[in-house]
Amino acid sequence: MQDHDDAYRLVRATYSVAHMSDAKWVRLFNLCIDSGVTIDRAVWRFIDREHVLTSGLPRAGDLLPTRFADGRFQPVEYKWILSIFVPRVYRVMAGVGATRPQDVARLRAALEGRGSFPLVEREDGLTLVAYE
Repeated sequence: MQDHDDAYRLVRATYSVAHMSDAKWVRLFNLCIDSGVTIDRAVWRFIDREHVLTSGLPRAGDLLPTRFADGRFQPVEYKWILSIFVPRVYRVMAGVGATRPQDVARLRAALEGRGSFPLVEREDGLTLVAYE
């Protein structure tokens, strides 16, 4: 466990600001769940790797106090999340023209009305930025 903590501190030191804590992540995810907005596709980036995860937002059963539960998500600790991008529209399958919309405006309204989260909205979607 010490090596894991040391690795986190080393990577975390490359960022000057951390906007999120474990409690704030749980609050954000629960607000997303409570909003009733379904987000089936998001792009997750992490502070310790180049690999991105493409998955929807978690459900209540996916959440533990400091990490995701085993199951739909790997047991990743929240502190490793760099950002989550929620596109307004996504392709159902790569190379296929079918797309699906996601209600980014309603999601943002639900989050802004109940907390202070580092959100960046662009034409193509909404990003939650955990580290800068």
